[in-house]
Amino acid sequence: MAEGQGHRSQADLWDELYPALHEGCQHSPLHRSLARLLRRKLGKLAYASLLDVGCGDGSKLTMLALPAECSVLGLDVSAEAVALAKMTFATGTFEVFDIEREVPSGWFDAIICSEVLEHLEADVTALRHMREVCSGTLIITVPGQPYDAIGRQVGHVRHYTKSELREKLVLAGFEVVALNCWGFPFHTLYRVILNRFSDESRLKMGGGSEVGMSRRVVMWLIYQMFKLNVFPLGREIIAVARPI
Repeated sequence: MAEGQGHRSQADLWDELYPALHEGCQHSPLHRSLARLLRRKLGKLAYASLLDVGCGDGSKLTMLALPAECSVLGLDVSAEAVALAKMTFATGTFEVFDIEREVPSGWFDAIICSEVLEHLEADVTALRHMREVCSGTLIITVPGQPYDAIGRQVGHVRHYTKSELREKLVLAGFEVVALNCWGFPFHTLYRVILNRFSDESRLKMGGGSEVGMSRRVVMWLIYQMFKLNVFPLGREIIAVARPI
């Protein structure tokens, strides 16, 4: 999901970006690190149904090692993202959906919402809609660093503090079970460096119809560095919450 200038802008932005960024997403050190964190949290749960709010192109789901019998529903405002997700994660069900305006159908043992809230004007409303269908656990990741050029480029409307995210989860009807920062020092440094590039250069680094071997190696090496981050320090936030 993306853009802070209304629903149409969000859909249009990611309809444009995803076809170019799809392959890069599968090798992105940030995406792989987020999936690793989500996998750890999900590994502590017993669940047979999963809702992925802001599923993007489905790359994240392929990295989660979900239970074999788990039913998966992915929602995203971008039709291009949903089309890619259907090809990337063939066992899931995917829908074009606006979580700010609609409540999903059904009940879900686990809900993940990774790097999505920062794109939403009505983030508390979106959380309340998730609360209405959550029968177990919600896992959230959001950027906590200062609002920056990368955030602007990909449509963030805000970045969070721990206290702000906690407050909004409580307002939406959740009990916060855990809330931590992550990403120091290597992801923090990586973000600082990327912000020095132009918007066009950053897209070229992550985009293109093919991600060649040299770029894959660089991305893999950065991902290995991210594993050395000191938890729970950094400018990214991960929260685990349950409905009250």
